[in-house]
Amino acid sequence: PDPAVRLVAPRCAPCPCDLPRRPRAAPGPASRSLPAPVPGPPARSRAAPAAARAADLWRASAAQGYAQAQFNLGVCYYNGQGVAKDHGEAARLYGLAAEQGHAEAQCNLGVMHKDGRGVAQSRPQAVAWFTKAVKQGSQLSAAALQQ
Repeated sequence: PDPAVRLVAPRCAPCPCDLPRRPRAAPGPASRSLPAPVPGPPARSRAAPAAARAADLWRASAAQGYAQAQFNLGVCYYNGQGVAKDHGEAARLYGLAAEQGHAEAQCNLGVMHKDGRGVAQSRPQAVAWFTKAVKQGSQLSAAALQQ
């Protein structure tokens, strides 16, 4: 790894399936006391089907060439959310979105080239992707180029 370029692993906005949900109001009068809820499975196991469904929807949109869907699905593959973790597929999807000018995908693809995750490690490729993202205002890419 080249110490000249340092950046954390790609991150995206929170997955919609990870956002907190509003509790439903209890039926009947508010004065009625309800028994304590029975502890259910951890939130992660309830979110897994939602993450898989989100990945399926993004896959359909990504296949039609939508850059944001390609990026989102790439994040799913990078993190293993709703799909099996696959850095090679994440890099492929980031590449599709990056070629369409998606700045976050360009930044993430730069990180993957810098670290050699899912693609061959290549500082020149990393710098090229970071530079493209910087031209669109990516502060993370600018920081990566300065280090």
